[in-house]
Amino acid sequence: MSNELMIADARRRHVDAKAKRLETVGSVIPVDWDRAVEAAWPTIWGAYRCGLPGGWVDLVLAFSEHLAEIAPLVWVEDSKEKYGGMRVDLTGDLTEEAQALAEVYESLSEHVCQDCGEPGRLREDRAWYATLCDRHAVVREPT
Repeated sequence: MSNELMIADARRRHVDAKAKRLETVGSVIPVDWDRAVEAAWPTIWGAYRCGLPGGWVDLVLAFSEHLAEIAPLVWVEDSKEKYGGMRVDLTGDLTEEAQALAEVYESLSEHVCQDCGEPGRLREDRAWYATLCDRHAVVREPT
């Protein structure tokens, strides 16, 4: 799959995951969302705790489903927010396509508020980096 098609597919999956979450649990992101992701995708997250901000829940759901389809023998070795973006380290029977997929979702995370999941942008102030919507940027702005 070309990179452009992978990006378009990832965006569509992200939108679909968000719509499904809004339909089932509403706009409030459950506190235990990470445990639900780990339970839904045990082969991907089972050995590792998902350590990502709640605003990226829909990205994580879309990524997990997408990864399971293209690389069923790959799992997450580490996940974190770094410099305001999602970072996912993969292991297992790693393919170029699986690595490219992780990079696509990492890139998408820089446009999704890590606090609420709404559109956001990467913000920085000295050593402080976060991807936030305008509303959460005001709340988290360093002094």
